[in-house]
Amino acid sequence: MTDLQKTILTVYKQYTSAFQSAYEVFSADSSAVPNPSGALEFYHTPCLFISPFGIELYKERQDLEANFKQVMRDMQTKRYLRTDFGPINITFLGESYALLSVAIARYDLDEQRYDQYGCTYSFHYEKDLWKIAVVTTHSRSGVLIERAN
Repeated sequence: MTDLQKTILTVYKQYTSAFQSAYEVFSADSSAVPNPSGALEFYHTPCLFISPFGIELYKERQDLEANFKQVMRDMQTKRYLRTDFGPINITFLGESYALLSVAIARYDLDEQRYDQYGCTYSFHYEKDLWKIAVVTTHSRSGVLIERAN
């Protein structure tokens, strides 16, 4: 793994940790309102989400925040506990653009897997930061794998 790939992997792990921490604070208090602000720092706005359900463009940070709050509420109704990540592949498409692709599995409080899918994040480098600009969710079979040179 190159130093640049390690940098993007570190950013991704920081993002997932920030999101998980925000969710845990929210789920621990029945009167709490989701606060994903720490996770939002890892996103560029505007940001595009592409999924089997459609395409959503979040032009402003508050739009993205509203989406994340709803995601956290949905996770709570499913009794979410944790996420497992499969092998991560990072592919550069240029000096300031990279794809991170990973298989994801979500588990509930009973350690039962309730969701699994693939996710490919498009990272953009701007102002000395790598930020997520596009999130594409898809089947696990769509996860990008490293190709031999």
